[in-house]
Amino acid sequence: MNALHPLRALCALVLLASFATAQTITLSETGLLVRGETITVTLEDPSKANQTVNITVSNGDLDPYFESVEIQVTLDANGKGKVEWVVHDRWDFAHFSCPGVPEESRGIVDQS
Repeated sequence: MNALHPLRALCALVLLASFATAQTITLSETGLLVRGETITVTLEDPSKANQTVNITVSNGDLDPYFESVEIQVTLDANGKGKVEWVVHDRWDFAHFSCPGVPEESRGIVDQS
């Protein structure tokens, strides 16, 4: 009976890890973002399937320079959704956050 205990603990750990990695924000651009360009923001959160969710995008500055916008994404039955966002023309960074989901952050540069 004691031999099963470590196996149960391992299974519980794997199950918890799968829940922790299931919620993600991803961006269509893998590197720096370019001011004025349109990117696709994808949210995956199975716990919020069939819901409309707000993603907060902020510049990360301190007051009085802090700015943020809310973008809405509607998730499908699997908890996946995407929305387009135009990269802000005055920000140097963009931080994408949603409750229960790890933040995604990127630097912003001028067009070449």
